[in-house]
Amino acid sequence: SGEMHCELRFLRPWKSESKVDFFVKPIGGTSAETEVTWDMSGSLPFFLFWMKSMMIGFISMDYDRGLRMLKELIETGGIQSKTIVNGVTDIQPCSGACLSDNATLKTIGDSMEKTMSNVTSQLERAGINTSGTWMSLYDHLDLKTQAVHYLTGMQLPDGASVPSGMEAFQIDSGRAMHVTHIGRYEHLGNAWSAAHQHLRAKKYKPAKRPGFEIYVNDADDTPSDQLRTEVYIPIK
Repeated sequence: SGEMHCELRFLRPWKSESKVDFFVKPIGGTSAETEVTWDMSGSLPFFLFWMKSMMIGFISMDYDRGLRMLKELIETGGIQSKTIVNGVTDIQPCSGACLSDNATLKTIGDSMEKTMSNVTSQLERAGINTSGTWMSLYDHLDLKTQAVHYLTGMQLPDGASVPSGMEAFQIDSGRAMHVTHIGRYEHLGNAWSAAHQHLRAKKYKPAKRPGFEIYVNDADDTPSDQLRTEVYIPIK
C-alpha cells in the first residue's frame, strides 16, 4: 500500500489550487493485482458556479484516460497512443451510409464494434464493397452522464445509393481542427482532448456540426500500435 499527495496550481485563465491524491493498495489477497485510486479536490471561483457539472465531466474523462494509460504502461511497458496536432485544415465533403446508436464513453467501444458489424452486413447484402473509407460522427455528448449518440458507416462509391434500412450521412466542406491519432482505439479520447485544447488555445469556436473520425487502416489487418485515425472538429 502507498499514497502520494501533491498540489496542482493553475495560473490561467484564473488562479486556483487543487489537491491531488493517489492511493495504491493490493487487492484480492495478492500483490499481483493493485487498485489505484486517483482523486482531486478544489474549488471554482464563485462566479463560475455554473461550470461545475461541466468541469466534473471533463475531469472524469481525464481520469478515465489517465488510469487506462497507467494500467497499460504497467502491464506492457508502453502506451499505444500518439497524437499529432495538424492544426486547422480544410474538410473534404463526403457522404455515405451508416447506422446510429446510443452509448456511454465507457461502453462505446463494444457498442461501435457491434454497429460496424451490422453496417458491414447490410452493405454486403446490398452488394456494396466494404473496403471503402470508414468513419464515425458524434452528434451528441452529455458531459454529466457521459452519454453519446453516434453514427458509424462507410463512404459510398460513386453511383451507389444508401441501402434500405440504413441512414445517410453528409460531411460538408469547411474548416476543422485536425488531429491524427496513432495507436489503439481505446486511447482515441487523447486525440479529442488534444483537439479541444488547441481550439481553446487558438480561440477557435467549434461549429454546431458533428465532430468525426476517419479510420485510415483496417483494424483486422493492422497491428494495434499502428492504427491511424484522423479526428476533426469543425469550427465556425
